[in-house]
Amino acid sequence: MEKRYNKLYLPIIQKIFTIISCILIILSLGLEAASKKSMGVYRDLVFRKGLLENTILSSNLLNLYKWFLIAGIGSCAVIIILKRIYIIDRMKKYIKATMALSIILLIMILFYNRVGLTAYPLMVVSIGITVVLRYIMIILSRILNREFLYL
Repeated sequence: MEKRYNKLYLPIIQKIFTIISCILIILSLGLEAASKKSMGVYRDLVFRKGLLENTILSSNLLNLYKWFLIAGIGSCAVIIILKRIYIIDRMKKYIKATMALSIILLIMILFYNRVGLTAYPLMVVSIGITVVLRYIMIILSRILNREFLYL
C-alpha cells in the first residue's frame, strides 16, 4: 500500500499557476490593443506607467531584477547539466521553458527604456509574475522530491 502523507498535490497548483500566468499576459496584450482605440484607456495606462516606474520598475530595481534573472537562468542551467540523468523529460521541458521566459524577460528589462508601448510596463510585470510562479513551481517540486510536472 502506498503512503500518502506529507505530499502536496503539485499538478493542481501548477495548473492554477499556468492559468494565472496566461490571464495576466492576455490582459496586458488586450490593454495595449484597447489603448490604441480608446483615449481613456490610453490615459489610464500612461498614469499607471508612471506609478509603476516610480515603484516596482525603477531603474535600481530593474538592475536588481536583471541580476536575479541571470542567477535564475544560471541555476536552471546547472540543474539541467548536473542532474541530466535524474530529471525526467517533462521536468527538463518545464525548466527549459522557464529559462526561455526568463531570457525573454531579461531582454524586455534590458530594453525597457527604449520601447514606446503604453502597456509595456504591465507586460513586463505580467511576464515577471509568470517567471516567478514558474520558479516557485520548480522549487516546490525540488523540495518535495517530486520529479514530475504536468503541463
